[in-house]
Amino acid sequence: MLIEQRRQKLFWEKGLYFPIILWPPVSEYFDQIQNDIPYEVMKSSDYKYSEQEFEKKVRAIYEIDDISEWKVDKKLAHMTPYEKRIRVIWVELPNPQYRKKELNNADISCVGERLKSLIRGKYKGKVDNYIYDIVCHTGDNWAHNLEIMRIFWA
Repeated sequence: MLIEQRRQKLFWEKGLYFPIILWPPVSEYFDQIQNDIPYEVMKSSDYKYSEQEFEKKVRAIYEIDDISEWKVDKKLAHMTPYEKRIRVIWVELPNPQYRKKELNNADISCVGERLKSLIRGKYKGKVDNYIYDIVCHTGDNWAHNLEIMRIFWA
C-alpha cells in the first residue's frame, strides 16, 4: 500500500498522469465519456467558469501546444452558446508510446492521440455545428501534463 501511494505521488509530481479535458459542447455526456475511457481514472473534476475565466483557461491550454491564435478564436466562438463547464479526467496510460509532433518536434503520446480520436469520433455527431477539437483535448507529454495541472490547480 505504501509503495503504491508513493508511486502515485511520484506520477503526479512528474506529470505522468494524462489529462483529458472535456469541453462544454459535450457537458451532457461527461459521465458517459468518462465511462468510455478504457484506462484507470486517477481523478476527475468538474469546473464552471465565467466567460472571461473560461477564455483565459482555454488560451493557456492551447498556448502550451503552440496552436495559432485564430484556431483558438474559432474554437472559442463555437463554444460560445454553451455553459462554461468542463471536466478534467486524469488517467494513467501504462505505455504512452511517443512520436515526434510535426508542428514543433515535441513528443506526443500515440496512445493519448488514439484515445482523443476515439472520444471525438463517438461524440462529434452529438454536437451542433461541430468543428475539430471542441469535444476534448489531452496533454501530449509529461511537460504538457504538468502545465495543465498548474493551469487548473494554481
